[in-house]
Amino acid sequence: MREPLGGQVFLAGCVRKIEWTSCIPTGTGTVTLQYSLTGDQGPWYPIVEQIIDTNIHQWTIPNVNTNNAFIKATLSSNGDSISTVTPRSFTIIG
Repeated sequence: MREPLGGQVFLAGCVRKIEWTSCIPTGTGTVTLQYSLTGDQGPWYPIVEQIIDTNIHQWTIPNVNTNNAFIKATLSSNGDSISTVTPRSFTIIG
């Protein structure tokens, strides 16, 4: 996960980028992005599911309030998958 890394404050309705780095050629896998409002163990809510891996996605921030938000990115390719989570929490002001 390259962005967000945690510590940021996001306002509901704003668009922010999510960036990640994968070790497979761009466009050969899919990525599912999810967010949690209660910590790095979930529960997880969908942002997008199985989009082509381009290493970036523009996310419209949901209208919620939390100071313990996390994003999880799951990369899938050839039947295998791997996930990563933002290293620190960030805040959403709804």
